[in-house]
Amino acid sequence: MPIASVAAVMVLLALYVPIGLYLEAHFVPMDKTILNPPFARLAGNAFAIYKLPAPAPADTLDESRRSHVVLTEDGKLLGPSHSPHSDINTIGLGRYSYWSEAGRVPVVVFSTSDNSNPNSNGRVYRLLDPDAPYEAQLKH
Repeated sequence: MPIASVAAVMVLLALYVPIGLYLEAHFVPMDKTILNPPFARLAGNAFAIYKLPAPAPADTLDESRRSHVVLTEDGKLLGPSHSPHSDINTIGLGRYSYWSEAGRVPVVVFSTSDNSNPNSNGRVYRLLDPDAPYEAQLKH
């Protein structure tokens, strides 16, 4: 093997090892509880997100208070939950609903605490299921 090739391998290893150690020490697992924009504007103060963490039982027409999930904005609870979509739209102020129609994928319909646009207000929204261990929610 020519000396230039050996030198190149040594340089690559000299860079690879410290970079690998740095990345391993600073690795932060992705938090799957975070709801990532873009959020779809429905009407008025109501926004929706369809890409959700592992599904939990959602409210339905037959069971309007079935959901146990909570929505937070920068770590503060929003609510009231189980809000009618018309109230989320017209009143807003943190109201939300975790909803599913017969056999469809659940959706979160929500408003921000101050009726600002969640796509541009810089806040972090999390959907948490108190019935599931937090670590399990991070992995889904």
